[in-house]
Order: sequence, then C-alpha cells, then structure tokens
Amino acid sequence: GHAYGVSLTNYHLPATLGIYDTNGTTQYANGAGYDPFYDMTIYWLCGTSGVHYIRAANNTGMETGWYCLAVSDYGTGDGYEPDNTWIAASLTVTGTPHAGHTMHWAMDEDWVKFNVQSQHVYEVTLTNLAADVLLTVYGPDGTTTLGQDSNPGGLGDGLMHVEYVAGGDFTNYAAVSSGGYAFGGYDVLVIDRGL
Repeated sequence: GHAYGVSLTNYHLPATLGIYDTNGTTQYANGAGYDPFYDMTIYWLCGTSGVHYIRAANNTGMETGWYCLAVSDYGTGDGYEPDNTWIAASLTVTGTPHAGHTMHWAMDEDWVKFNVQSQHVYEVTLTNLAADVLLTVYGPDGTTTLGQDSNPGGLGDGLMHVEYVAGGDFTNYAAVSSGGYAFGGYDVLVIDRGL
C-alpha cells in the first residue's frame, strides 16, 4: 500500500517514464513529456513489496541529453485507508464528525458512506480543509451524482458542502478527490436536517 511519485525534471528532449513490476516486464504506470520547461511526474499505488523498476527513455532515439530522476514515498495514508472506492468506503454516522482524513498522494480518493432516510435533507460538509479538493455525493449505486462542490484555486474559507434531499432509505456515499495535485487533511460531517 504505499503511494509513490516518480518525477523526471530538467530533461532537455522528448522523454517517456515508466514504472515496472519486480521482474521488470509488467508496466504499472507511464507518462510522456515533450516540453523541457515542465516537470513530469507519474503516480502509482504499490500493491506488492520488493524492488520495482523505473525506465526513463528518449522518445526520438536520435538525441542525447541529461535529466534528474526523483522518487517520492507518500506513505500509506490515514487510518481510514484503503478507502479509494465506494465499495471500500468507511461508515460515518450522521451528526458525528469523521475526523482526520488526508489527501496523502496526488491521485488519492477517499470515500465515506452514510445511511439516509427518504425525503430528509442532508448536508455533507468538509471542514478543517488543508487541501484543495473536490467533494462529490453519490446515490446508493456509488455512481449516480447527487451533488458536487469544488474549491478551485485555493482553500478559501476552509469549508465545502453539498446539500440534497434523499430519494429513499438507502446508503449514500461521499467521495473526496485530490484532482492530482492536492495534499493535506480534512474532516467529514454529515448532517440530517430532517423533512
């Protein structure tokens, strides 16, 4: 379960970057860069222990050049991990803060689930935001969007929320995603506002 970022910086020619399994043949993640003025980073959630391989290559095969390669270990995340899908969502009780979540790697996505009553108004709130994230509330199938709030460009007031009316007595889900660049913590609070 550790999350990693592999960065190629200061490269001066078109390049590709790949992460491979412990035998060096199966590719887990890849990326390509064509602009030497921008760094390239690919992210990967490691599923097995052991030595893995990184390949940096020239796209053209005709040029030579230099580059810097860095590997960052973002760890295993908060105590709710693994919660990267609606099926693995951790249960939160309405009215009780679900505290201490983190966006610990660039592709992190955290899910919580909560039970709702038909026709009740619910408010899903993120507080104590230390990350620029996207909040999406889903219905019982984990795919139907019931509401969304984003905080583009900054943390603002440190608060995000989605308010909606429940369509039945179900389990609903809330997903918080980092959008590929956010790191930091937040808390989740689901409030039942009643009929």
